[in-house]
This record gives sequence, C-alpha cells and structure tokens, in this order.
Amino acid sequence: MANAALTTRQLAALGFQRHAGSEPPRYFGRLKAGSITVPVELEIPDSRLVRLPVVRIDPEFSDRHRLRGHLTEGNALCYTDENILVLDQFQLMASIRTVLALCETTLRELLHGNAEPSIRAEITAYWKGDCYYVIDDLRGSDRAVTGFLELSAGKGISVIAATEETIASWVRSLGVNHTIQKRMSVAVIERDIPSPPALPTLAAASAWLGELLGGKKDWLFSNTVDGERPTAVIVANNGIIGFTAQENAVIKQAQKGQGFRKSTLGQLWQSQAGDVGIDKFYGRVSTHLEMVSRNTDSGPPLEEKKICLIGCGTIGGYLARMLVQSGAGTNSTLTLVDDQVFLPENAGRHLLGFSSVGTMKSVATANALLRDFPGVSIEPLTKPAQELWGQFRNYDLVIDATGMERFSSALNLFAKEMRASDRYPPVIYSVIFGNGAAVQSFLDRGGPDDACYQCLRPEYGKPWRFNSLKATSSQPAYAVRPCSVGSYVPYGVQASVSAATLTLRQVLDFFAGDTSATLRTQAIDHILAREIPNKSVARSPHCPACSSVRQTVVTIGG
Repeated sequence: MANAALTTRQLAALGFQRHAGSEPPRYFGRLKAGSITVPVELEIPDSRLVRLPVVRIDPEFSDRHRLRGHLTEGNALCYTDENILVLDQFQLMASIRTVLALCETTLRELLHGNAEPSIRAEITAYWKGDCYYVIDDLRGSDRAVTGFLELSAGKGISVIAATEETIASWVRSLGVNHTIQKRMSVAVIERDIPSPPALPTLAAASAWLGELLGGKKDWLFSNTVDGERPTAVIVANNGIIGFTAQENAVIKQAQKGQGFRKSTLGQLWQSQAGDVGIDKFYGRVSTHLEMVSRNTDSGPPLEEKKICLIGCGTIGGYLARMLVQSGAGTNSTLTLVDDQVFLPENAGRHLLGFSSVGTMKSVATANALLRDFPGVSIEPLTKPAQELWGQFRNYDLVIDATGMERFSSALNLFAKEMRASDRYPPVIYSVIFGNGAAVQSFLDRGGPDDACYQCLRPEYGKPWRFNSLKATSSQPAYAVRPCSVGSYVPYGVQASVSAATLTLRQVLDFFAGDTSATLRTQAIDHILAREIPNKSVARSPHCPACSSVRQTVVTIGG
C-alpha cells in the first residue's frame, strides 16, 4: 500500500494498531457507539479505494448478540451501499475517517435504536442459507417445486417455481439439463417477516411459521404431502425465505422401510420434529417481470403491448433485445418477422454470432433472447413480411427495421389503404443513411392528416426532404460482390446500435403518449452528416401514396 508507514502512524493516532505483517493491512481498534465501546478490525484491501475498507466486529465483543442487523459474512459491518459511497484515493485518511464515522452511526442504530426495521429490510441476508432463484410469482400458489439448472458443465443454479411446467419452459429456452430437487408448501403472508427467534429444531421452526400464519401451529405438517420432507417457503413483503427438515437416524431408517410403514412417515416427521434441525434457504426474485422492471419507476413500459418487429437484421437484432428489456413480450407476445437466413458475413454488425449461422434470422433472434430472458413470449415468423401484413391490423404498433426503402414504401401504402377502409396500427420506420453517417426514425401516426413514410421522399430519384447527409456524401458507397453473394452498403456496428437506440426511444415515447416529434435524426459522423432537430413532419403535397389513397377513398365513397 502506498505510504503504508504514514497510514499506520495516522491510524495509530486514532487508536488503531496494525497487525504485524498483515497483508492486506489490518488494524485493531475501537469504535464508540454512544456509551458502548466496540472492538473492531479495520482492513484496507485497496489503497486506491476501488474496494471499500472492511470493518469487522471482534467476535469476543461481549454485546455481540445485540448486533442483529447490518452484518455480512465474517462479522463484517454493512455501513454503506458500495455502489453509492464515493471515497477520495488522494485523501486516504479522510476517506478512512468517513468510513469509521459511518460505522459508528450504524453501530449506534443497532445498539441504541430499534434494529427491527433493519433486520426486516435485510431479512434474507439475516436468514442466510442457500440461495434459490424464484422464477414464478408464488403469491397465488400453495405448492412449489425446486430444480437445479445445469448452465454449464458442473455448474448451475437452483430455482423455485410454482410448477414443474415453468421449470421445463425455462429449460427449453435455456437449452440446458435439469433435475427436480424437492417439492414444498408455500406460505404467503401479506406483511413483513419479523426478525425470527433462534430456530434450533424443526419443531421450533414449525411453531414460528404457525404464528406467522395466525396461529396455525400444525400448518407445516398438515400441508406436507406423504413421502415428502417437510419444507416451507415463506413469501412476504420483505423477502422470500424458507427451511427444510434435516434427517435423523430414525427418519433415515423409516425411509428405508425398516420397521415403519411409509404411510406413517408424515406422522413420524411430526413426532421427531424436536430432534431434527433445519436447513435454511432464501429466494431471490428472478421472474421475467422482475428482470425487465428493475430499472423503471412504474413497471416495464412495453408490458402488455402487442408489437410486431419486421426485420431482424443489422437494426432489428439489437432493437429486438432492447424491446424485450423494456417489457415487450411480457404479458403479451412480441412478434419477429424475417424470411432471411443468418449468414457468416452478417455477424460483423449483428446481435447474433457464428452459432446462429444457417438459422432463419427471426428464429435465431428469438432463440437468443429466450436464452437470456426465458420468461419472455416471442413469436418468430419466417414468411416474407408482405404476406403477413394483414394479420398485424390489431397490433398496437408495427416497427419496420428492414432499412429497405422499397419494402418500407410498400408497407406504407398497404397501411394507408387498410386505414382507408378498416384499421391499421401506427408504424415506426428505422433508417440508416449513407455508410452509417446518420440514422433516422419516423413515426407514421396513422391519422388521416398525418404525413406518411412516402412523404419523406415523395418523388423517386430526388433527395429526401430531411436528409441528414451533406451534399458530398449524399450517395452511399456499395461493396460490389458476385451475384451469388450480393452487394451491400458497408457501415460499422455503431450505426446499427444507434439506429436501434433512436427507434427504441421513439417507441417508448409513443406508448407514453408523446407523438409530437414524428421524425428523429441522429448524426453519427459529423463530417458527413448534419444534425436535424426533432420535428413533426407535414404531409407532402406531392406524396403519391397520400394522393393514391385519397383517390381510392373518393372512389369508394362516390
């Protein structure tokens, strides 16, 4: 540690003495918590303070039993959120003083205040035990099942679900092996779990659970199915914890059928409850809804939205993932449409990689997303999109991420014709200009007086009305390849991600009710492209699509 001798002297002035030869350096000292002096060990694992100093309570502290919260592994005091506290590596001693002051504040709260709120807030950390990932909402269930998912050779996670079907669904999405471990009863309490007492035996744990459930003292045993080990998972407002019975010699003998009828095993568990201990576990909520709503204030914005994404290529692959992370496919289905096969040359600017070569893009994208988000609902379609347009009439939104003007023009006209006699949802078009110099996103709101996609370039062969490219770069350079391979417009992955990000922002704004700026533009290469402020585009008087549909409406009405 830099200036270790100086730090040692400065800490000595605070009453902390270094353990001789300790690396990383550890110091023994005392902290004041009101009238109580608490012996602690201070460890500084990183003088640059990327890793926070560790303060451990001396196990010989006489009032150790009173510290019932804010303690982690090894009696380390949880004095701050490591993701929030900022310390100055250039002012090491000042930073250490800050840490010690935070520790004293925490100790005062524990020793002189009411520790119950802290314990309740940290019930899973206080309870400890093995971690299970809870992949179902258990509040509507009275039974649950645990399973082990082998994510890689010899490594995996244990999960809790309401049914084996949920585990099987996740296994199919992840493409992994699994084993069902045990079944259990679910106890739901619509309040916080209070700080539990010592629970040395199954009898004590069963009695405590009965109290939580309003005096149902035999709830655990009456809800244990014959042949099962008594196991309960407790679902509460402040966390999910559980316990399972250990076995003693009598239980083991009975399970082998030696001297006991298996039909009496449940009664035997209850009679032996005072002589067997428990193994604790806790649950970490890992449902799909939890994964996609964690970073939002009011739930995932695209939950329950019926969205169709056409094009799972250079834009659509990234956009599909962003849509899922924003809630698309949650309590609804995200539809992906692409009739092309993923090829090796696509990998350089696509979400997918070589493992998807030879697979239809929509299917490969769906599979990749299901592996990362096993609870999402995705429907991949592999027919040409123009054969499917009509079935999206009742969707909330259609997104065209093909980036192909010819296709977008045809979709635009179809949508306008449908709206003239029936209905069709709003459409967002995502475009990359030039060789990735700029990206654009356009919302056709679908109103009778709104501009359509064709209004952006109403006259074939003439410039776009709102072209972000400067005159010197108005035409993209093509990479010409043999007919069997196909030519393409080269640009880097930053254009793909930028287009997807810009489009996602417009999707989120659309569902939030903000449709004011229908045209969004982002210049990526400021030498080749110019910034265009977000704006709402007026209908072009020269738009052939608008004129064609107006004439059709007049003919139908006339």
